Amino acid sequence: MNKATTTGAKTKSAAQAPADWRAQTLARVRTLIKQADPEAVEEVKWRKPSNAMRGVPVWSHAGIICTGETYKNVVKMTFAGPLSSRVEAGRPSGKRPDLKI
Repeated sequence: MNKATTTGAKTKSAAQAPADWRAQTLARVRTLIKQADPEAVEEVKWRKPSNAMRGVPVWSHAGIICTGETYKNVVKMTFAGPLSSRVEAGRPSGKRPDLKI
């Protein structure tokens, strides 16, 4: 399904990021991550045909925090672990910050 479709004079490639609820969800996650950790950095990794060469957003700060993948029916967030040493350094009692989406 990597075929480009033409609508009038505009061409939309399947490799472009989805501009629907999935993109809105990732935008909300970006905001929450930056609120929770302003020093977090987002990179795009793992560009391959199976994800239409869009890659996977990866947030990190002294190691990977989480990744976000978009699928047809879900946005999958995978949180790296263990976070205990990084979390304990900046949070009382080692509790992870709450992210409410």
